[in-house]
Amino acid sequence: MRSLIPLSLLVPAAAALSLKVNTTIGQVYGMINGSTPGVAQFLGVPFAEPPLGDLRFAPPQPKAHANRTIDATKISPNCPQYPLTTVTDPSVYTIDSPWLQPYGPWSEDCLTLNIWAPLHPRTPGPLPVLIWLFGGGFYEGGLLTNGFNPSPWIQRTQEHIVIAVK
Repeated sequence: MRSLIPLSLLVPAAAALSLKVNTTIGQVYGMINGSTPGVAQFLGVPFAEPPLGDLRFAPPQPKAHANRTIDATKISPNCPQYPLTTVTDPSVYTIDSPWLQPYGPWSEDCLTLNIWAPLHPRTPGPLPVLIWLFGGGFYEGGLLTNGFNPSPWIQRTQEHIVIAVK
């Protein structure tokens, strides 16, 4: 079975200097955020075909190779979730930590990776990779929150790569 994650994105961080990386789905173009200039970000990189139409309840299908450069400069929409309110759903998500609730648009086309890598790693060679899978029991989870941003950590350490799977 072919891997759904474009493993060629897990290259040494020095390759991210160009912000263009060749992957199994084609060339991906990332960005550098001005608040963390030592971190290359590749955001919203598709890892499977969108689960729309006939694929809606089917097993994930590998992403087809793109004939264009993939713009990986912004986080893709959140996956669909049940909207929570303190009135209808009093819980840890609405009362104790509302800042963790996702905001912004959502879409069923949300099978994407978000990758943060150091531009100036402290050690040569491959770096450890932390893979983040969101939990939340279908009530909570996504990258468009005020509670998830690995950039400052990577900026400070320059010793690891973080991949968040949506």
